[in-house]
Amino acid sequence: MRKYISYLSILTMIIVFVACKKKTDGVTENNLVKPHYPTITLNGNQFVSTAVGTGAYTDPGAVGTNDQTGGKVNLTPLKNTVDLTTPGFYTVTYEFRNDDGYRVDATRFVLVTGVSASDNWAGFYERNADPTRPCNISKIGTGLYLIDNVGGVILPTQAPAEPAYIGFTNDSTIAIPVQITPDGTSLSATEGKFYITPTDTIMQWRMTSGPFALTNTRQFFKVH
Repeated sequence: MRKYISYLSILTMIIVFVACKKKTDGVTENNLVKPHYPTITLNGNQFVSTAVGTGAYTDPGAVGTNDQTGGKVNLTPLKNTVDLTTPGFYTVTYEFRNDDGYRVDATRFVLVTGVSASDNWAGFYERNADPTRPCNISKIGTGLYLIDNVGGVILPTQAPAEPAYIGFTNDSTIAIPVQITPDGTSLSATEGKFYITPTDTIMQWRMTSGPFALTNTRQFFKVH
């Protein structure tokens, strides 16, 4: 009798174990939830510039889209660091969550600048006046430019060239904030300067992040 009860207990344990295993396998294989993320679309450009002034900066805003319902929401900034009285790069940050709580954020960069709106230092430059290290600099707004080879790497040998937004905070100082390039590279620079000699127009900076030698001062000479 005792043996029968013992066998019955063992059989019951096996059945319960198999049943539990099947349930666990079902959860693992069939019921995993994949995360879905909403999106944020900035109104206007990600990089903008404005003149030094007074009062509060008003951002153009952003729109959050719920990936599950398709619903759109006008967003207000989570954080706005812009100080119109002091030249420099500032950020405006937005955040949005979908119904499952998954979150995304987006950042706008605002250059507050003391340079004249008529200044235009766009053109074709070469690092160290070396034609194998070319870059194009385009004017985006007052004091705000986009360079297509911020590291001044040799092309095409050291490609890809990394683009970056640079800003003139005044007539002689260039700022390059931490930013993410289209290929996902994070880069930034410091010690940015601008000056004109009797023969050359020169921009220079030292990279502080990115796939570069971070100790080198990089000089770019405009090709006249």
